[in-house]
Amino acid sequence: MKNNYLIIIIRLLVLLFATSTVLFLVLPGVSGNKTGFYWVNIEYEGNEGAWDIGALGNCQYGTECSSAGQVNPPYWGSIRSLLIFHIVSIFFLTSCFASALSHFPSAPFTMKYGTLVPIFGPLFPCIVMISDIMVAHRLKSEGDVKTVQGVDVYWLGATGFIMSVLWFLAVQYNGYLRRLEAGHNEEVEEVEVERNNIVKRMANAASSWWPWSETGQGTADTGDAEGEAGKRKERKRNKKRGEKGSTIRPHA
Repeated sequence: MKNNYLIIIIRLLVLLFATSTVLFLVLPGVSGNKTGFYWVNIEYEGNEGAWDIGALGNCQYGTECSSAGQVNPPYWGSIRSLLIFHIVSIFFLTSCFASALSHFPSAPFTMKYGTLVPIFGPLFPCIVMISDIMVAHRLKSEGDVKTVQGVDVYWLGATGFIMSVLWFLAVQYNGYLRRLEAGHNEEVEEVEVERNNIVKRMANAASSWWPWSETGQGTADTGDAEGEAGKRKERKRNKKRGEKGSTIRPHA
């Protein structure tokens, strides 16, 4: 019973970590003035001022934000391309594929590649996290940028990577439990088959001693006939050996 509870908990954790990872990758890709949360705050040199920047729009600090007639700040295009990269569904497809494989723990493909496919799950969020850090560091090195500060959903990329690692560990353990469960079911089936065979043999043996059972008489007659046939074959082999021995004479 405890093992059943553990299987249920692990499968719920697999679903939770996969959903959290997808959510943390998507939210930075929909940041902007249309959603009310942003990815980074950049303060420029000169009269540009400070801007809250997201994938779906920007807002100059201290002004009323609206997408109508708004002028985009410098470097917004590269930031937007990076944030759109967040919502690419590679992790989602990988997690779905790994989940599908886990439903066939005894399949040859799962036994060969079932432990390798989930590795690609954390790989994509790791690339996203490194890209976020590199872009923010590059913006700080630009001559017309005074400060760069992550806001709202900036650190969700790193959090998504952590969730993807937890998902990887959970899905590996879930696969291990499924393989154990499949092996246990096969052992139970083999035990049941062997038990049924023993019962059948005992029933046949008991019926063979029953004098009014045609099956028993047939079984006994068949056994006697097979015994007599075996004895006849053995006598023929001995006779042939004797004839061969008599034909061989020693040299003078």
